[in-house]
Formats: sequence, structure tokens, C-alpha cells
Amino acid sequence: MAARNKLVVRNPNAIRDMQRRIGAHAVAVGVHGDAGAHKDEKGHATGTTVAEVYWWNEFGTSRIPERPTLRPTFAKEKVKYIQILGKITARVMNEENYNLRQAMGRLGEVAQQDVQRAIVQLKSPPNAPSTIEKKKSDNPLIDTGQLVSSIRWAYVKPENN
Repeated sequence: MAARNKLVVRNPNAIRDMQRRIGAHAVAVGVHGDAGAHKDEKGHATGTTVAEVYWWNEFGTSRIPERPTLRPTFAKEKVKYIQILGKITARVMNEENYNLRQAMGRLGEVAQQDVQRAIVQLKSPPNAPSTIEKKKSDNPLIDTGQLVSSIRWAYVKPENN
């Protein structure tokens, strides 16, 4: 007969307290507003930010086809992230001195690496032939490397409910 997991909560506020503790160390992954100015292949500012360029590629514009990496990565890796959060939650419940901030940072690192990998591996939709000629590369989201290196994780301030 299979073993059954059983959760006994003696403190009715324990789950809410645990959510609050984890939420206090929440992380966000993507191109953050402080990533700075987008630069061309010669290193000159283009008049846009890296965050804007990422947004345009993630959602597309009238001239740029949608090349999402953040949303598909999170959808694809959701089970992995939930498993990591489950392990973090178990340790929070069982270890008094568990370094929750460090554990949530590790989750951020994992997600950051997954999104960066998705950017490097993206091949479709392809660049226009004129863009390939200009860049000397057919990777749609890699030109100078600025975009992929601007993907990072950061702690976010919890919202007050």
C-alpha cells in the first residue's frame, strides 16, 4: 500500500504566515527597467531601452513579429518552478533557520538561465534576409548579446494587501 502524505496544521495562521514569509522574498525575472539604453552593434545608444526592445520582441509590433521567450519558458518550466517552491516551502516549515532569501534567489537564477537559454535557442520566426545580412547572423534575438545578458532576476518588494 502506498504511503500517504499528511499535512497537519496546528496553527490556523501557519499557511498564511508561510506565504507571507516566502512573498517577502519574491523574485521577478526579465529585463528590468534599470537595464539601460539599448545599443547598436557599434555601441551607440539607439534612443530606446533594452526593456522596450525586449517588450517589442516578446509581444510583437506592426513591424516586428512576436518572438516570445519569457511566457513560453514559464509555461514550459512551470512544473519545475512549482517543485522548487514546494521544496522551499517544506524547508521553511521544518527548519527554523532556513535561509529563505537565498533559496528564492536560487529559484530566480534557475528561471533567469531558462529564459536566457530560450533567447539563444529561438529560431522562429526568422529574421528578414536584409536583417541577417546586416547582423551576419540568423539568430533573431541575438545581435550584440546585450538583450540576453540583460535578462536577470531580482527581488521584488511585496505588495501590501
